[in-house]
Amino acid sequence: MSEEQVSLVTLRRGAAVELVDEEIRRALANIVDPNTDPEASREITLTLKLKPEKDRERVGINISVKSKLAPPASCSASIWVLSTKRGIFGVEDDPHQRGLFEDPTPASENVASFAKEHGGEK
Repeated sequence: MSEEQVSLVTLRRGAAVELVDEEIRRALANIVDPNTDPEASREITLTLKLKPEKDRERVGINISVKSKLAPPASCSASIWVLSTKRGIFGVEDDPHQRGLFEDPTPASENVASFAKEHGGEK
């Protein structure tokens, strides 16, 4: 029987180290994400919970890793609230500005039809 002393590296054949490595990768991806605050601190916590049995000869160990990453940056918008026959809803474009840049004539009225003999619709 091997009596190799337990360490963070040997515990569960390196599982703790792998868990921390994965969280480091997640934190680095969060740092380079342009949608997060570049100056926000990121935090990685490794927790080992040791639960001894009554005889004190055997100990269960739970390994967990948690991280606190920067949240995505927020964005803002303004909406106009409209109340119509269809109900109450919001729109992003100013309803008072409608029509300034729109063609008042429906597209179907701007289409000219050509007779068949002139090479038009078939």
